[in-house]
Amino acid sequence: MEHYTKGVVVKKENPIVMTTQGGVEHMRVTNGSKIRNLLGYALKKIRDEKIRQMVWSGNGEAISKVLSCTEIMKSRVKGLHQITKLDYLEIEEYWEPTLEGLERLKVKRDVPVISVLLSKDEPNTSDPGYQAPGVAEPFCGAMSTSSSPNPFDKKAVMDRQRMPPPGVRKQKKRKHAQNNETNSHSAAKSCSSLSTKNTETSMET
Repeated sequence: MEHYTKGVVVKKENPIVMTTQGGVEHMRVTNGSKIRNLLGYALKKIRDEKIRQMVWSGNGEAISKVLSCTEIMKSRVKGLHQITKLDYLEIEEYWEPTLEGLERLKVKRDVPVISVLLSKDEPNTSDPGYQAPGVAEPFCGAMSTSSSPNPFDKKAVMDRQRMPPPGVRKQKKRKHAQNNETNSHSAAKSCSSLSTKNTETSMET
């Protein structure tokens, strides 16, 4: 892109439809948002009796902040229902040539978008992204489509807890290798001694 300059950027948003009731507070999270500031404002709002629901939304690198904020909110305010929905934001970037003879370029990107509804009142529990109060694992498990083990699985967590730290594992491997090397030397020495004895016995005979 040496001979191009960035031009117009067109965002084709597909708004996530989130069914809400009265008294809704919207929290828009960006990559530059500070979690401390977001939570300070959100916790004050959610404790207001007039606010019954709160919608957190973000895209791209801000998704991790959205998830962190919603999990902290649920730990601070008990009894919150959750509905999570995912989608994509289509972005078209146009690059203008700086040299004659070059054509205008169009680059398309799909950016993930997340929207999380936290509700004091029970929403539609048949929604695929619904998560009951006090439940932390179902949505994480539902997002995993690969054959790799779920990092939030209790058995996997217990196995990781029983597993020694990397430094200890390296020491054990090194010690095991040294033991194998010592055993190999001992076995070779024994074979050498046995061969010598057999040779001596044969000479005497």
